[in-house]
Amino acid sequence: DATSLFVNNITCFVWRELVSNSELLLSFICPYYLFFLHIADYLVEEAIESGADVLVTSGAVQSNHCRLTASAAAREGMECYIILEERIPGSYDPSAGGNNYAFSLLGAKQIHAPLGGVGPIQDDLIAKLKEEGKKPYVIPGGGSNQLGAVGYVRAAAELIEQSEILKDEAGESNKPGLFWDAIVTCSGSGGTHTGLLTGLRAAGVDTPVFGISVRFDADQQGDRIRQQVQACIDKYFSDFDTVADGIDDDVLIIDKHVGPGYSLPTDEMAESIQSFARLESIILDPVYTGKGAAGFLSLARSGKFDQEQRLLFIHTGGAPSLYHYQTLLSSKK
Repeated sequence: DATSLFVNNITCFVWRELVSNSELLLSFICPYYLFFLHIADYLVEEAIESGADVLVTSGAVQSNHCRLTASAAAREGMECYIILEERIPGSYDPSAGGNNYAFSLLGAKQIHAPLGGVGPIQDDLIAKLKEEGKKPYVIPGGGSNQLGAVGYVRAAAELIEQSEILKDEAGESNKPGLFWDAIVTCSGSGGTHTGLLTGLRAAGVDTPVFGISVRFDADQQGDRIRQQVQACIDKYFSDFDTVADGIDDDVLIIDKHVGPGYSLPTDEMAESIQSFARLESIILDPVYTGKGAAGFLSLARSGKFDQEQRLLFIHTGGAPSLYHYQTLLSSKK
């Protein structure tokens, strides 16, 4: 579903899913779950096909990815362990609301990890589960590996299909490229950014994809995305002429909306969350889509695009965490 708004007379679109079968429990709160439909379903399917009976994953203390993995495990009758990395000192509280409440509600077992401590804890957990005769399947943080990225390659194909419909409706069937002139997405663990960019370029579409970093600076995040893109190309698209020479130069990262750090609020993020809610009835989360939307609106206001152009923001969900951060957001009004 694509809704539109105007910023500086530039038409800005928001692409979102209206419902997710994976999480009907929370769909009335925020039914925009691109993540599960386009990443986790591939990984969970592989887990089931491998005979796994336990899903193990990791993320930040209010991880949307961990919540959706727990949701998938509950639907499939599998155990779930989530390793929660405390990236900001003092941020972990097992009794917190938001996603933390959903973790428990969905039956997932939480394990706390210090910053940088996920690897050893996960290794010990996998060894313990195997000793117990269980068959664990590890989903990487954010679902961001080659298979997970293929989920957003599929999303890119859906975008191309919807673009053709919109161009036809607008009488622009002969317009080259997409209906939109640029795409903006959050860039965190990297699966969304990697899949979209790889999918579009593999299809021969050169529309710019701007990744709004939510954690790392542009150099570090750019290197991470380039590595993931190349790994995805090598595994699934090595025979595509459109990406034969690599697409390193197409990795565009904007890092000025990270603010003081991962998950820490900024005025621009709070403004974006409020604007999207009050003007379009679209709910964003403060960690990812709120900062992504801040970058999206900043681009629209930057003067880089004229009034004939259109921008598209990829909404990847995450609204349940909003209720954990509401006090911080209130201070940013």
